[in-house]
Amino acid sequence: MSQIRKIAVAGGTFAAALGIGFVVQNGDALASRLAGEPEVVAAPVAMVPMVELPAFEAPQVENSTALVAQLPKPISSFDPTLEPQLLAAVAAEDFGVTSDAPALTTIASTGDCTPRMLLSAAKGAMVEVNLDAPCAADQIVTIHHQGMMFTAATDADGLYSTQIPALAKAPVVMASFMDGSTAVGATFVSDFDDYHRAVLLWQGDTGLELHAFIDGATYGDPLHLTTVGNTSAGGAVMQRFGEDLVAEANFSEVFSIPAFGAEDGSKSVRFSVEAEITAENCGREISAQTLEFAAASDLRALDLSLSIPSCDAVGDFILLGSLISPVHLAMQ
Repeated sequence: MSQIRKIAVAGGTFAAALGIGFVVQNGDALASRLAGEPEVVAAPVAMVPMVELPAFEAPQVENSTALVAQLPKPISSFDPTLEPQLLAAVAAEDFGVTSDAPALTTIASTGDCTPRMLLSAAKGAMVEVNLDAPCAADQIVTIHHQGMMFTAATDADGLYSTQIPALAKAPVVMASFMDGSTAVGATFVSDFDDYHRAVLLWQGDTGLELHAFIDGATYGDPLHLTTVGNTSAGGAVMQRFGEDLVAEANFSEVFSIPAFGAEDGSKSVRFSVEAEITAENCGREISAQTLEFAAASDLRALDLSLSIPSCDAVGDFILLGSLISPVHLAMQ
């Protein structure tokens, strides 16, 4: 498992995410240890002396027939010689049931409602996600993968399918529903190390965007990638995941580029995280997280907390550079 390293960023309100999986899975135990709760020692069990009881002896009966004769007689007995009695047919009307009364119906079982997820590797270090939730048609679902999260929904048949970038060589993807049910899948991506990926994730309407500038590109150049402009160039791609289906929906933007550049030389990528000041986020504090997945490197995660200026600045942008480390791609 990749080790998450702390990242210090001067001049900003940032905090590194360290040990996320451990805290989530073992938070209660960890809190107990940190709180210094006294160790509970089981009290010794008192020893009770054993007492030998006399052996049970059944009463002796000399005449069993006489004993049976003393038993009480049954109140009634079944006589097989009695003739069967025929009952007259009784009409439903005799019980006040009218002809237009609703008929009784039997509701058949809908079967197993357990949601299931199937993953398979796809070209370009991608993961094909297929979710089947037969009892969760048109339901909100959150997809989780290696820290990445985004909001989606099943269709009328309880199905959901998509392709997401692999963020691990043995990726595990989980779908969580609002009722608490989950589905988990896993697969293996052999070409994971052939790509470098960066992720920006947030919740709600933050106005955040991830920008990638390849080979010194500037705003508006073909090699400037963003989900609101050019989304692909030279093997690199910028993708956005998440739908605004509920309040505080989850979104993720993922940048992917082959780890090896063109044969004629190396390539470089620099990143910028930007926040547009809108009527929805002005005057608020927003939070987000960046993730970096470099080939043969540790996962790096950084939490971001940012106070958006007042609504007088609607339409302006806040530029947050150097939240994601620049990438230098080696030659093949």
